[in-house]
Amino acid sequence: MENNLKVFKSDKFDANDASNLSLFLYPSSIHIFVKDKEMVNIAQYYQPNFDWNRLENLIESDTVLSSNLPASVFLHHESFCLVPDDVFSKGKEATYLSFTGSLEDSSSFFSTSLDKNTVHLVSSISAGLKRTIENHFPVTSYHHGSVSFLSYLFKERLYQIGQEILISVFDKQGYFAVSVYQDLTVFNRFEIKGKEDVLKYAMVLISQLKLDLNLVRLSIFADKSEAFPKEYFEQYLHHVRILKPFGNQKYAFGFDHPEPSNLFESSWQMD
Repeated sequence: MENNLKVFKSDKFDANDASNLSLFLYPSSIHIFVKDKEMVNIAQYYQPNFDWNRLENLIESDTVLSSNLPASVFLHHESFCLVPDDVFSKGKEATYLSFTGSLEDSSSFFSTSLDKNTVHLVSSISAGLKRTIENHFPVTSYHHGSVSFLSYLFKERLYQIGQEILISVFDKQGYFAVSVYQDLTVFNRFEIKGKEDVLKYAMVLISQLKLDLNLVRLSIFADKSEAFPKEYFEQYLHHVRILKPFGNQKYAFGFDHPEPSNLFESSWQMD
């Protein structure tokens, strides 16, 4: 495997201070946040062009990653759905996901409660990947990768206007959320090759939901914000924002931030 792992640490990094890990597995990259017991980031690993099947090699190649720390794993993949609490039942995750597409027989299922337990984000993990993770991390929690973006939207809903489309772009993918009068109306994921795709899907949602072009606001969070210039979208919409989320992430003194620094989870992670 090509060794293109990038490691960023605080000035006073000490491997003995590592207490737990947050692993974010994107479609074609991986970010791993190393935290101390106060949940302060003391190191971050980043590898582009990453193959999930090579995860075990990556773990075993590093002293910190292979030291059997507790880990939270966030999977950015297509298998997910949102289920309202009034119809959600623990143990029925496979049934909910079956409506979104075919499932592997050996998959394991999990869910994360959001917005004060009013909605549940349901997803799955393959048996092989789960085995690899649990062979190395003694205490593990699983979440779908969109959980950080969704938790942020729910927390910041009071700052949303009457009609709003919010998008988080990463690894040529994007989560699209539509908020109407501060209620989440649509949440989905689309392939994003460039700014044209963001505009295309935004316009489809505007048309399907009969939103007002003069009132709707487009808010974009992107790991490479320069690829989504505000001026381009303002040719079609009156209200456009290119944003970075307010941060709940804490970093140790002298932390050398990696690129892309606009990665959503570098600022905000579900807590």
